[in-house]
Amino acid sequence: MPTTSGRSRGRQGAHSGAQGAVGDHLRKVIAAMAAATVVIVFVLVMTKAGRDIDAATQHFMLFYAGVFALIGLTGSVMVGLVATDRIVMRPGHRVMAQAVHRAVSFGALAFLAIHIVTEILAQRVHVIDAFIPFLSPFRTFYIGLGAIASDLILLIVITSILRKRFTAHGKAWRWRAIHYSAYAAFVLGVLHGLLALAQKHPVKALESAAQTALHHGTWRLRDLRILLEQAAPSPQMDFLETHPLIRNLDTYRDCVPDCFTTATINQT
Repeated sequence: MPTTSGRSRGRQGAHSGAQGAVGDHLRKVIAAMAAATVVIVFVLVMTKAGRDIDAATQHFMLFYAGVFALIGLTGSVMVGLVATDRIVMRPGHRVMAQAVHRAVSFGALAFLAIHIVTEILAQRVHVIDAFIPFLSPFRTFYIGLGAIASDLILLIVITSILRKRFTAHGKAWRWRAIHYSAYAAFVLGVLHGLLALAQKHPVKALESAAQTALHHGTWRLRDLRILLEQAAPSPQMDFLETHPLIRNLDTYRDCVPDCFTTATINQT
């Protein structure tokens, strides 16, 4: 009969073999991703179509990466609240919700990084403005709010990765206190987005667009843009009787008397 030590050694050997297989598979996946990244970068840099795609992607991300980051942060907060439920959610469901919460949080962090990088490349902000608030010489307030929100999100992600160091020493309350700052980051992110929208579009323009959408019953942004373009008044020249260019005929006759004199002689 096999002894207990022999069975334990067999389990350890099987476990180490499984870990070795997983490690080999992970290395292959990383190598394949690195090769794909090199190919994509080469195509984007060396071909005209790739450069066009790169420019279009940067232009798209410049305007929408911040929106996606805010959507991801909203989803992360909502899923995080669901994951804390202990009345309706079963343990297995809570574990799944926590996994979704982490995935959405990392997605929001990725779009936040893209948003910051594209804003810096477009020379809208400086590098230091992304981390230290209220130093930007223009649009100081709402850029500062965005900097505070991004710093809080970065702090939350770093402390979540190092969560075991907090719980191992019986100081999990510190991690929870830091994690609760996600609500503040969410509020600041929403304010940052609303103020940025107000800077780009005046309040009257937003109210007019909302009234147009309600009047025509459309909720798609593309349809609303078409309606606004059709409703835009065409520029017209308002030549009224009181316009300074419209004067009495005698004024022009005094300026060019020879012309009028010649015309009178010909008529006679």
